[in-house]
Amino acid sequence: WGNRCYIFPAELQMETVANNMCAKDKEKLRFLELNVAQFKKMGGKYIFSAAEILNSKSMQLQLIKRVAPANAYWVIYIYEYE
Repeated sequence: WGNRCYIFPAELQMETVANNMCAKDKEKLRFLELNVAQFKKMGGKYIFSAAEILNSKSMQLQLIKRVAPANAYWVIYIYEYE
């Protein structure tokens, strides 16, 4: 039924992450490095992110949806491993 793993990227300020980053923060990840081959071996398929991952193509991640309902506190980016 699923598992989750949380990633706290070094390029985001800790107080932003600790205080539940929200849509108004408009943070973007430029230098995220993930071992996506291992991610796939572990059965991973999707990554849900509160920040847009600008280097997603280099990791073979495709943005499939940006979820941002009107007046929402969070914006969620959904990436799929290609």
